Amino acid sequence: MTLSTVVLIYLFVASQGVDQGKVVQRNTFLETELIGMSMSDQAVRNRMTKVFRSGGEIPPELAKEVARVDKVNRERLKEIIAEHGWPTYDMVGTEAARAAWLVVQHSDRDVEFQKKCLALMEPLVEKSQVGKSDFAYLWDRVAVNSGKKQRYGSQIEKKDGKWQPKPVEDPKNLDKRRAEVGLSPMSYYLKMFEAIFGKAKG
Repeated sequence: MTLSTVVLIYLFVASQGVDQGKVVQRNTFLETELIGMSMSDQAVRNRMTKVFRSGGEIPPELAKEVARVDKVNRERLKEIIAEHGWPTYDMVGTEAARAAWLVVQHSDRDVEFQKKCLALMEPLVEKSQVGKSDFAYLWDRVAVNSGKKQRYGSQIEKKDGKWQPKPVEDPKNLDKRRAEVGLSPMSYYLKMFEAIFGKAKG
């Protein structure tokens, strides 16, 4: 093998991680931090889920703790994005990339930030650097938070004594759209929602 051949092979391998002229290297420190952020997010929300399942009301102190955790995570993610861009699969791995999405998904107190992240994620979906289902969930979240109809039916509410999706555009083709982004049929999703949060009451 000649030196020129070795150089060509190296250049080819290196190019597989190139994005806009930059080699994407796995950031393990950022990966660990993002996973930690998702763990803090889920810890307080697991406490909320237990309250929902028991049919009780969320205690004010728990609501404040959720808001505190969300704010800390949200502000830190803003710093991360400003420095590194959106955390992709290549940059931080699948679990940490999904952790970043989770923080944004729960950033309802800052819809403009959610919109910004949605725009950052959109071109990365086709590059397989962001999950289609994650993008779909955030698309719905932004729509609902903006007073519009959702597209994939991921946002649920209590209505007429049962769990139902909040208003959806083109309901007839809902399951088709869900399938396109890897989501289960709506009927199954609602059953899973009930299994986690309990039967809708009131």
